[in-house]
Amino acid sequence: FLVLMLGVSDEADYGTELTEAEDPTIAGLHMEESAKVGAVIDLWGGTGLLDALELLDGTDRFDATDAPIAIIHGVNDESVPFVEAEQIKAKYDATGVPYVFEPLNAGHGAWNQKIDGQNLAQYGFDFVVKHLGLTVVP
Repeated sequence: FLVLMLGVSDEADYGTELTEAEDPTIAGLHMEESAKVGAVIDLWGGTGLLDALELLDGTDRFDATDAPIAIIHGVNDESVPFVEAEQIKAKYDATGVPYVFEPLNAGHGAWNQKIDGQNLAQYGFDFVVKHLGLTVVP
């Protein structure tokens, strides 16, 4: 839920709600630096936080500026229903932002699953490397 929120919401959503006069601790936060997220690994998450943000101001945050995403979700998830993954996929279909959709034959928290023979950590690493245009040196 949180990584999806970071990859889809807009930087302006979080930089102006307080001033230094209201909260002096923000003085050292380097607000001039971008907080733009380059890629998201969504492990059995959902749109609930973004839905709540939309209720506040009527703005759907899903758009062409969102971070590429790997949507990984167990089809038998009883904690966060699989329909949540399908809703994220539908939003990304509408925006045209790159994504992969990986339904797992598992429930919630399927850490031991593999995708194309890779564990989730390696799969996620490879996704981030690709979408951030990184070079991995052995």
